[in-house]
Amino acid sequence: GLSSGMIRPLPPDLHNVYIDTYVTLYGNFHRPDKRKPIVYTPLCGCGMGTVKEVLETLGFSVMIPPNQGPDGSFAAIPFKTPNPEVPHATAPAREFADQHGVGIVLSSDPDADRIGMEARLPDGAWYHFDGNQIAAILCHHLMLDPEGPRRRGLVIETLVTTKLLGKIVAKAGDSWLIDDLLVGFKHVANVLKTLERSGHYKDVACPPEALVIAVEESHGVVMAPSIRDKDATPGCMLLAGLYQRLRDEGRTMVDYYVDMLRELGSFDNVNRSITMAGAEGARNADRIMTSLREAPPKKLGGQIVRRFLDYWDQEHFGPINGDTDRLPPHVLQAHTDHFIITVRPSGTEPKLKLYCQLLPDGEPLGSEMNLLDRLRTKTDRLARTLYNELLSRIDVSLDEPALLLPDIIELKNKQRFGNETVPCLREAIRTGKFATLDELLNWLRAEAGFMTPAADPLPALKPSLTSLCLD
Repeated sequence: GLSSGMIRPLPPDLHNVYIDTYVTLYGNFHRPDKRKPIVYTPLCGCGMGTVKEVLETLGFSVMIPPNQGPDGSFAAIPFKTPNPEVPHATAPAREFADQHGVGIVLSSDPDADRIGMEARLPDGAWYHFDGNQIAAILCHHLMLDPEGPRRRGLVIETLVTTKLLGKIVAKAGDSWLIDDLLVGFKHVANVLKTLERSGHYKDVACPPEALVIAVEESHGVVMAPSIRDKDATPGCMLLAGLYQRLRDEGRTMVDYYVDMLRELGSFDNVNRSITMAGAEGARNADRIMTSLREAPPKKLGGQIVRRFLDYWDQEHFGPINGDTDRLPPHVLQAHTDHFIITVRPSGTEPKLKLYCQLLPDGEPLGSEMNLLDRLRTKTDRLARTLYNELLSRIDVSLDEPALLLPDIIELKNKQRFGNETVPCLREAIRTGKFATLDELLNWLRAEAGFMTPAADPLPALKPSLTSLCLD
């Protein structure tokens, strides 16, 4: 293919246009200060030629942790999971930032299309921002921040992305919101293409150049209408500038986010996955979805279901033209007064995905971290309840320690941990089997090694062991 010219390198001019597009988009927002470096990790992927190059072209000082350049083995990444959604992935980068006094870690996944962010708090701890929080910060900065560009125009999000964006758009005014797209940036690209061809998408009438931002909950961002797929670069450059500005003001990204919640409402989002591998796992995922369709729940999480949407309903959501069209709208959504729940099978992995969108409840807001901790505790508890309510459709139930295991662990292994490992651990402690903590932990490593065969299982057990100890 190479010798015949069927496979060709990208022309250098095209790469330069890419860089220039984002430099122009950044504009005059907060002139970069080289005295305040940014720690960025490509998580052993290709972001050095996109994110890093754009940041440095703009004038940021960028520091890369050791051994985190391109490496397909991902040897420097914990659990070999180079995913900005996973807090463990940036642990080495956070240690590197601590050593150099940097208060932010930006990251991108191996193909550099998704963005991650951690911010250091005044007490030295680090806060991991999820994709919904990153989306809200970027949208707020672009539209409502008095020191930001105060943009007006089109905001696009998927049906499982934070409803906080709707509040931002409404308060900004003179703008459009599309918030009902199926998951996947091809649907965002289709909106932009439709606007380019006809000037209309449903009741929205504007050119694609009116785009302010398009986001999805899985850490994807689009800001340039000419680049129609998610890309970590524009989010990283705006967050880098915002970090430097906030640092000058003596504030953190967490302060910024909490102020936004105080202004617009205490929204929160937690996403869970029920990982079920193999043919049996696929059958169980189908059983859950079929059961929900045939017998929609009247209550979820103790709340009355006010509205239940099936995106296979062709009368409301349009025709499905053959089997290949059935997977994207294979989505069910339930609305209650306090939250929105969405369930769908993953299109790329053996899992059923559960999206919990908490809506403001009017309760008084507490202090900064108290507010975030209280909201996340509430949403996590809701997500665990709903996780079990979905499993009840296949006659399965997990106890609290098993529910607290990370979702990269398969359902069968979560069951085994709850049914076998935990009782053995209780009995071992009751009978004084171990003379030292190290003996106990080494036994636990061996006993729970089936869950993470390529890595030490103890980090994955921390939430479960915390719950067991408190109990």
